[in-house]
Amino acid sequence: MGWMNSVALGAMASVSIAALASPGLAAAQTSSAPEAAPAPRVTFDRGQGMEIESADGQHAVRMSLRGQGRATVEAPHAREPAVGFTIPRARLNLSGRVFGYENHFKVQLAFSPTDLGVRDGLVTRTPLLDYVFELRHLRDLILRVGQYKLPLNRERIMSSGALSFVDRSLVDAELGMDRDLAVEVRSSDLFGLGRLRYHLGIGSGEGRDGGVGTNAGLTYFGRVEVLPLGSFRDHQEPDLARHAEPRLSLGFAFAFVDDAARSQGLRGDPFSDGGTTDQQLYCADLLFFARGLSAQLEVLYTDGHRSPGGALDEAGAPLPVSPPRRGLGALARLGWLLPDVPIELGARFAITQTFVAPEETALPERREVTGALSWYASGHALKLQLDVGHLWTGDGPLDEGTTRVRLQLDATL
Repeated sequence: MGWMNSVALGAMASVSIAALASPGLAAAQTSSAPEAAPAPRVTFDRGQGMEIESADGQHAVRMSLRGQGRATVEAPHAREPAVGFTIPRARLNLSGRVFGYENHFKVQLAFSPTDLGVRDGLVTRTPLLDYVFELRHLRDLILRVGQYKLPLNRERIMSSGALSFVDRSLVDAELGMDRDLAVEVRSSDLFGLGRLRYHLGIGSGEGRDGGVGTNAGLTYFGRVEVLPLGSFRDHQEPDLARHAEPRLSLGFAFAFVDDAARSQGLRGDPFSDGGTTDQQLYCADLLFFARGLSAQLEVLYTDGHRSPGGALDEAGAPLPVSPPRRGLGALARLGWLLPDVPIELGARFAITQTFVAPEETALPERREVTGALSWYASGHALKLQLDVGHLWTGDGPLDEGTTRVRLQLDATL
């Protein structure tokens, strides 16, 4: 056994000498160095901003900035024109996923005076526009929770950065829904057919910046979309993809705001008498694309019932109770993307109409006709838009309305 010990001692001595001569070799023989963690991936997409994704793809956050600069000239009948320069929207968007591909989030912050509702130098809104979480584990039963735009009319659902015109129509201004703190279930591809979508949910009924009041009323809403010619990206107005095959999206929606404390349901000012309204809204709309041609129709109907609040004026007399909003709004839009160039011509007509005596509704009768010229220098990521419109009241002559010219640069970084 002595010769075996000699061999072992000789081998150990050889390893020790090699280790002194080459420390790296010794480390390799005794232990393996830990591998460096894979670096996260950073990408930048036009109009989508910058994305940072973990090496395993389980986590990602995307950040983008969007802003609009607008010049407006308004010329009311028999009055001097007024010129204004504004930043209607200045927004920071954060979105992504956490702990897997099924868990998504979105945060949108707004900083322009219009976004913040600045009045007389005072900010009336928080900068929080959207704060949403989605659990997409089930295709037909996606859970969405947070503050976001409720899905009623198509024009409101579309981003203000995805329009063919400088801004939305008077129909949306008078009848469209806005953001609310809500929970819903939805599917963007019900049954996997590529033909059906739905939304169904309940909101706080307090609108944007809600969730802190004591109003017991809630918002109940639902929307169904049918795409009989196949799925496509229908949440934008122009047909930038120039679809070779026609595409059609039909939408049907409802909303009921119980004990709404604001004059337009989720929007507007509180009622002066301190009361509420049970507000009902119904919508039907369509969007059609074919080879750069786009057509859009929307019809909205609203009805309501006022509950007086009993507030008194300084003399102790009851304040007058304003009527609910009752009536109809309709929108028709056409757009044509010129061949071979990213320039679109557009025309839009919008109307709000009542069917009861003026003292029975707070909805004004208004008309709008507008033409637009849009240059999509880089799609919706960078576009320059000009629209010229005329607005007048329903009972007034056409030539006594207001002519409006707007020029806007919209950029997303």
